[in-house]
Amino acid sequence: MSEQTQVKSILVAASGFIYRPTSGNNLGDRAQLTQTIERLRAAFPGSRLVAIANSLNDKGELEDLEVSYSAIRYLTSPVKIPGIRGRLPTGSARALRVLLLLANGKRMARRKPPVFLSRIGRMALLELQESSALFISGAGAFNDFYILSVGGFWGILVRCMSFLGKPIVGSGQQVGPFKMFGRRALARWALRPIDLLGVRDPPSIACASALDVPEHRIVLTGDDAWDLVPVTPEVAQTTLDRHGIPERFIAAQLRFGSSVGWEEADSHTVALSLGHLSSELGLPVVFVPCMTSSGADDRYPAACVQEHLDVPSWAVTEELDARATKALLGRAELAVGTANHFCVFAASMGTPVIGLHATPYMEQKLKGVAQLWPKRVAAFPKDVVQSPAGLAAEARRLLEQQIESGPEADNDEAAVELQPEEPIRFLAKLLAETQDQAYSTRFVETASAETYDREFGSGRFMENVSELEFRIVRSALGRCSRKPFHRHLDFACGPGRAIGFVEGFAQTTVAVDVSAEMLDRARERFPTTRFVCGDVSRDPNLLDQLGPFDLVTVWRFIAPAGPGLRFAALSAIARSMNDGGFLFVNNNANRASLHGAVLFLRSLVKVQRLRSSIPYQGSLPHGELCRLLESVGFRVEETRAICYLPEQVTRRLPARLWVPIERALSRLNIAPQHAVDQLVIARRTEHLEGWASAAVG
Repeated sequence: MSEQTQVKSILVAASGFIYRPTSGNNLGDRAQLTQTIERLRAAFPGSRLVAIANSLNDKGELEDLEVSYSAIRYLTSPVKIPGIRGRLPTGSARALRVLLLLANGKRMARRKPPVFLSRIGRMALLELQESSALFISGAGAFNDFYILSVGGFWGILVRCMSFLGKPIVGSGQQVGPFKMFGRRALARWALRPIDLLGVRDPPSIACASALDVPEHRIVLTGDDAWDLVPVTPEVAQTTLDRHGIPERFIAAQLRFGSSVGWEEADSHTVALSLGHLSSELGLPVVFVPCMTSSGADDRYPAACVQEHLDVPSWAVTEELDARATKALLGRAELAVGTANHFCVFAASMGTPVIGLHATPYMEQKLKGVAQLWPKRVAAFPKDVVQSPAGLAAEARRLLEQQIESGPEADNDEAAVELQPEEPIRFLAKLLAETQDQAYSTRFVETASAETYDREFGSGRFMENVSELEFRIVRSALGRCSRKPFHRHLDFACGPGRAIGFVEGFAQTTVAVDVSAEMLDRARERFPTTRFVCGDVSRDPNLLDQLGPFDLVTVWRFIAPAGPGLRFAALSAIARSMNDGGFLFVNNNANRASLHGAVLFLRSLVKVQRLRSSIPYQGSLPHGELCRLLESVGFRVEETRAICYLPEQVTRRLPARLWVPIERALSRLNIAPQHAVDQLVIARRTEHLEGWASAAVG
C-alpha cells in the first residue's frame, strides 16, 4: 500500500460476534472475524477498524476492534405515526427505514443533504460516508436461509457504500444455494455492486455468476478460518490431560437446528453409527463443541448422543476458543461432524474428516470443503448414519486413502488454486487510488445512469451549457483539422454526449465506458458507433488494442475520477494516440474558479472540513490538469471557457440575466483558466515513447 494513501477507517461486516443474552459464541464465525481483523491490521496499520453489529445484542470483544450499532439501531427503531399515538407495524417500519437510508445514500452521492432521516439515521449514513471502505468477512449469509436477515442487512450496507463511491470487497463468502426466486433476486441486488467477491467454495462461484456478478470480480479464497493459527501442541495436550482423554481418539460433533437439519430425535441413530465406528477402529469418541453458549449449543447434542453410546466417550465441556479447538482437533485420528467449521478446523490441521449434511445449505458447505480438500474431507448425506456400518465403511475408505497418499497428505495443496490474500491485496489497490473506484461504481448501475441524466441532462443551466459546449467544440474541431479525423475515441462516453459534438468530424468513432447501461443508452442514439465496455484501471492495455486514434474526447470524467484514475486513464489514452493527435478534455468542476469559492463558503456554513468533502474531491484546478497532461506526454494548446458561473449561483438569478452574460463571456474567452466549465485542447507530443514504456514497466 502506498505511503500516500490515508485509510481513516474500514468498516467490517461480519458474523463473529458474541451474543449478549446467552454469551453465544460460534467458533467458526469467530475465527473468520479474527483472521479478517488480523489481515486488515497487517495491511493497513494504524487504520481504524469498525465492525458493524448485526444485532443490538452483538458484542465484539476483540482487541482494538470497535463495534458500531448505528445502522442496525436505525433500521430496527420504531416509526411513530404523526398525529396519533401509534406506530407502524415492525415490518413496515423496517421497510420504510431501508428505503430512506438508500434514498439518502443516493442523495449524498449527488452531493445533496439527507432528508427525512432521524438523528440516528444521519449518524449511520455519516459513518458510512466517512469510512474508507467496506470489507465483508467470511460467512454464509447470501442464501435462501439468511438473505432475509444478515445477508439482506449486508446488502443494504453494500448498496449504500456503492452509492457513496466506496470500495466494497468480500472474502470467504458462501453464495447459495437458492431455490426461491424472490430471495435469489434480493441476493443479486445485494451483490452486483461489489468490487471483488471472494468465495469459499466452487459452488459459490457458479451461484455468484448466476446472480450476474461478473466473473472477473469473483475469486476463490477458501474459508477465511483455514489459516487461523492454533495454540501450541502443549496447550492442546494440557486440555486433553485435564479431561483424562487418551492420546488417540475420534473427534465428533453434532448440532441441532433448522439450518443444519438435525434434531434431538436423531441422537440414537447417530450414537449407533458412532459406536460402530468406535468399535471398528478401536478408538474412543471425544465430543468437541464448535459453538458454546449458556443456552442450546453443541454440548447439549453431545450429551444426548452420549446417553445412547455403549463405547468409551468423553465430552469437552469447557468453553475453548477457536485456536484451542483447532489444535485439539489436530490431535484426533479422525473427525466426524455436522458443522462446517468443525470440518474446516480439523482438515486444516491434517485430520481426515467426514462431514454429514442434512439440508441443501449445509450440503453446499461440506461438499465445498470436500471439493477443495478431497484427500482430507469426505461429505455425505444424513442417510449414511442410518446404517451403522455405512459410516464406518466411509471412514475406512478415507483413512485408507490417506495412508496411500503417504505422509505428504498432511501438507497437500488444495485441488483448486486458492487466493486467500487477494481480497486484502485488491482492497489495498483500490484504496491507494482513493477516489478512483468512486467514479466506476457510481456509473455502473442502472440507477446511476438515471442519476447522470438528472444531473447533466436537464434544467436551464444544463441546457445553456449544452448549447455552449456544442458550439465551442465544433468550432475548435474545425480549426484543428480541415478534413475529418480518421479515428476518434470517446473515452468514458456515458450516454454519448461528446459523440454528438464530433459527429461529422470523424470517419470512425469508438466509445468506451465502464457501464453497460450507459453504453446501451448511447447505442440507441448513435447506432453506427462501436461501443466497448471496459475499465482501463483493470485492463491498462484496453485502448492499445482499440487504437491508434488521432482524436480523443474525454467529457465529464476528469474532475470526479480522482488522482489515480486520472493518471491511469490519461496514460492509457496517450499510448493509444498517434503523434500529433488531438485530445479534447472537459473539466466541468474547475476549482480555480468561482466554483472553488462556493465550495469554501459551503464548508463554512456546514462546519465541515473543505478538503474531505465529496464536492472538493470531485473538482480539479485548471493548473493541476495542465500539469497532469504534460506529465503523460501532451502539450496543452488552448483552453476555451464554456461557462463562468456555478450552477448554485445561477439558481438564484433569473435566466434572462445570466444566460446572455455567460454566452458573451464564453464568446470572448476571457481568462478561460478561471472558467467553471472549460475545454482544454492538448496535443500528443513526439516524445511520448520513452515515457510510455517507462510507465508501463
